[in-house]
Amino acid sequence: MKLFYAIVLVLMVLVSACATVEQPPVVTTPTVEPEVQPEAEAPETGAAVGVPVEEEKAPEAATGNEVKILGVGQYDPEEVTINAGGSITFFNEGKLKSVIAIKGTSGIINTPVVKPGDKYEQEFAQAGEYDVWAVAYGMGVKVTVK
Repeated sequence: MKLFYAIVLVLMVLVSACATVEQPPVVTTPTVEPEVQPEAEAPETGAAVGVPVEEEKAPEAATGNEVKILGVGQYDPEEVTINAGGSITFFNEGKLKSVIAIKGTSGIINTPVVKPGDKYEQEFAQAGEYDVWAVAYGMGVKVTVK
């Protein structure tokens, strides 16, 4: 039986060594350098066609009492200072629904689930330092209440 397997193995090696694989022919095409035209200066106001050029708008930044949850470990801004009795609105602009955890000296508050595109407002009555994070996104925001 061992002799049979040895013969089969030798035959397989011989067949594979004799087999040739045809490579497809290599076709080369000449490259032509395009002519470089001098760039014409575009009018900034679009005066040539009578339409003002629209400027790119930067993403809307959060105001002092807003925090945008942008994704894993990404918040805008990362630090917020407000007065006691003030509130912060958290906007979930990420792709995951999440619970927002707020840790202060008196413990941790967990919000209801905040879906992508939704917001949650939290009032901060007592002065102090608070760590706030979205459970699905990790990391967080430092809130200082004066």
